[in-house]
Amino acid sequence: MPEYLFTTRIGARPDAIFDVLMDLRHYGNWLPHSAVFKGTRAISEGPIAEGTRYTERSLFGTREGMIVRLRRPLCIAYHQPMSLQPAWLGRLDIEVTDTLTDLDDSTELSRRLRLVPSGPVRFAGHAVGWAFSREIKRVHAHLKAYVERA
Repeated sequence: MPEYLFTTRIGARPDAIFDVLMDLRHYGNWLPHSAVFKGTRAISEGPIAEGTRYTERSLFGTREGMIVRLRRPLCIAYHQPMSLQPAWLGRLDIEVTDTLTDLDDSTELSRRLRLVPSGPVRFAGHAVGWAFSREIKRVHAHLKAYVERA
């Protein structure tokens, strides 16, 4: 599957956006649940850092995520292998990288998404890409509204 890139401009400083993205325990403060996102659960103990593990469940399966790279306030990268439901559909290997670029009066948030399917799900590439695209646009809209309101 190809990589996808989504960008949005947010009227806030990169560090403010970075702090919200890093706070996995409080995503519910700004991101309502959807069919794809039912909340972040089972977050490993301690401060959020490289190596922090978390679980996200949805109607489509379970993502066992880990933060793999942090560069405050410029970049957060996540690896989220997803076991699909029902299991016979296979798995998705998901890599997400959020990059924040300071534009003086605002910040550009770029989210790069890479999906690698295994199993029968690989035959549904366009539908999977569409579902992820729709969810990322929803996340960006809620994040923008929340941060600009603060």
